[in-house]
Amino acid sequence: EKSGDQHDDHLQRQSQQEQDTNDKRTYEDAAQILHLFPILLLFPMFWMLYDQQSSVWILQAKRMALHGLEPEELNVINPAEILLFIPLFDQIIYPWMQRRNIDISPIARMKYGMFLASLSFAISSVLERIIQTQPPSSVHIAWQIPQLTILTVAEIFVNVTGLEFAYAQAPENMQALILALYLCMQSIGDVFGAVLYSSVFTYLNMAVVLGICAALMLLNLVGFSIVSAGWTPYQRNDTSANSGGDSGDNAEIEMKLASSAVLQMGDNLGGNSGYHIDDGGDNTTTEHIIT
Repeated sequence: EKSGDQHDDHLQRQSQQEQDTNDKRTYEDAAQILHLFPILLLFPMFWMLYDQQSSVWILQAKRMALHGLEPEELNVINPAEILLFIPLFDQIIYPWMQRRNIDISPIARMKYGMFLASLSFAISSVLERIIQTQPPSSVHIAWQIPQLTILTVAEIFVNVTGLEFAYAQAPENMQALILALYLCMQSIGDVFGAVLYSSVFTYLNMAVVLGICAALMLLNLVGFSIVSAGWTPYQRNDTSANSGGDSGDNAEIEMKLASSAVLQMGDNLGGNSGYHIDDGGDNTTTEHIIT
């Protein structure tokens, strides 16, 4: 009987230790996710700009010389360039940058992408001003290719890198959750864009609107630089659970990135940006949420 009581006490202590370990691990997992939030919260601005290629830029294309093309057909440029540029960056551009001691850490790459997103909208603003000052349908549609290409490169720097970064920094048993939160930033960006286009932007010239978007992205880049300057990967206090960056399998990361890229390309081809802009014909805009 005494031996049985000792055995029960041992099982009870072991169960309590396991419970304490699980509680501590859950706390560390939650703290690790919260530690990522300051970085994640600076992604919606990028998505607000990025998804305008399926709405605002299509309306811009409608007023250009299309030469038999449909404005929506330009959406094929982004996924085509993604398929071309990702291996180009992995095999050539990133090694070239590394050999010249150019910072290619995830944080640095995301900064490059945000700057390029701002640049693409600055170019779009200039193009919009040219379209407005020229006869209707006289500006060649090819002039949209530079802004589309620059935004595609920005996507590689921000989205592809951001997905890998979020996955690597997530707790091992919460990687799906952190990826869902990362992708949720796109929805927040679309809502933010919808609010602006249905309110303030309605009364502004489209060239001014695109310029404001470029300026907002630059301000976002400044905020991202400030936040990331003081940000370091979360250091867990428990040694029983490793972060995804320490134990994650690279092949699994690549599989998740590829799946996300395919879904993103499907959105681009389908023109689903979360909000749609109708042109009233007087260089002002109105907006409708797609439900």
